[in-house]
Amino acid sequence: MSIRERKKRQARQDILGAARQLIDERGYTAATMREIATAADISYQTLYNYFPTKAQILQAILIGNVERLGASIDHIIEEYDHNLLATLQTVNRARMGAFAEGDRSLWQEVAAEIFQHSAEANTIYHAVDQAAHRLLQALFEAAQRAGELDETVSSALLADTVFALSQHAFGRFIADTTITEDDTLRRLGAQAELLIAPYLP
Repeated sequence: MSIRERKKRQARQDILGAARQLIDERGYTAATMREIATAADISYQTLYNYFPTKAQILQAILIGNVERLGASIDHIIEEYDHNLLATLQTVNRARMGAFAEGDRSLWQEVAAEIFQHSAEANTIYHAVDQAAHRLLQALFEAAQRAGELDETVSSALLADTVFALSQHAFGRFIADTTITEDDTLRRLGAQAELLIAPYLP
């Protein structure tokens, strides 16, 4: 990697770090592009060259979270211990971490943008969809190879169904701040057991 490329990568990381701190402290709506530029110690024009809109900064932050989540869930699947329901709940707990705490308000912003047909917001949500579905299908295929899940079951269809259940649960969690992380995980665990138990040995 050239010096120029390293500097560009570092500048991008500085921008995202500054933006994340400001958003955590003041909220997405209150944090301005000029404040983000100042916190990152760059000019407003330089910030604009990297991220023309605040929505694109939000997109980069959340997609970074999704990529780290994917790596974490890949590890969970690699360490699969032949207990499908428990492993699925571990995956759900890891995914919940991407939506919980400070990130809940950011995902609320994404949801609001989606309702306004924002291309950036849909890109974020699509990235989450793809990553989650791929990981769920990989888990079900691992369970089939281990003989824990009926091999006649379509791993893709099962992933579709479990994914739909989890997206509904996570959507409710994001939208309703009275719903806790534990409530969501308990509900998902019970639904998964009802769905999957008939196909376990």
